[in-house]
Amino acid sequence: MSFVFKKIGPKDSRIFESVVNKPQTFLSSSQGISSVQFRSGSLSGSSNFLRDSSGSYWNFLSINFYSSASKKLSPKESDTFHRLTLAEVTPRNSQLVDKFYDSGSVISIPQKYYGEYIKPKSFILLDNHHPSGTVEIRDDGHGNLYPVGNSDSQSTNSPSSSDNYVGNIFYELGIVTITDTGSYSSSINYTDVSTDKYKIKFDSTQTIYTHEYALELGEHEYNSTMNYTMRGFVEGRQKTIESTPYKLSDFTGSNFRPFFTGFTLWSKNVKRIGMHDRILDETEERQPIIIAKLPKPIQSPNTKIIFKIRLDQ
Repeated sequence: MSFVFKKIGPKDSRIFESVVNKPQTFLSSSQGISSVQFRSGSLSGSSNFLRDSSGSYWNFLSINFYSSASKKLSPKESDTFHRLTLAEVTPRNSQLVDKFYDSGSVISIPQKYYGEYIKPKSFILLDNHHPSGTVEIRDDGHGNLYPVGNSDSQSTNSPSSSDNYVGNIFYELGIVTITDTGSYSSSINYTDVSTDKYKIKFDSTQTIYTHEYALELGEHEYNSTMNYTMRGFVEGRQKTIESTPYKLSDFTGSNFRPFFTGFTLWSKNVKRIGMHDRILDETEERQPIIIAKLPKPIQSPNTKIIFKIRLDQ
């Protein structure tokens, strides 16, 4: 059966990855999308120490992202908190976290929507529940949020400047914060953003791993077929047409080049626990693991030809 099966060596396969993005749009009413107004020191009922939901969110953001923001810390404390923060405050990135006050809002996006991370510079927040107009906020690609079309801007510098940014986005966590307490316009404050109906847009990111197999067919290889309709009988023998190995006369010429329509990658059916990269028993039954169909039938080659099969994981 050498004309039917051929081994694929280590050099005939490889794995490569590609990053893909998909535009996403969600409303404040979409499942899993939530916005919470956080308040510093907000207690639960009559308790003197238990935080309610609003106070707990403030504590969470303060500890994990804004430990050194708007606080008087010693140089040693400031260095420690900077090294522990989840914000990207490294020399290679210019995420700004110096605005964090007693109130603000945080939007949470489930990971099933953004995949591995939100693509930088793709996030847009549109809040249109205000009678005087729509608030538009975007990210600058470094984890900072800035307003678009605002009339009460603190600065005319670049959108991500330390004066003009209004919050942050943490791409790998799906967390968006509005921390500025100033005004977007004469009638809209940033503390009112995302308190009612709003829309968010962004590009989700996912890495796809692809296995590629290079199948080389040499000259005059696969010059036969397993199609039993081309087989004949030997006189005097009682065999079914499926089991006879003898070809009809029309298929025995040296120029016979059958057509094939696809490839099947086979594996040994290893009947034991574990995974193996080699054949352990030549008597074990082969099992198909990949079946690839060609777009149209192709004759067996009279020169070397390479087919590539790709399988996404």
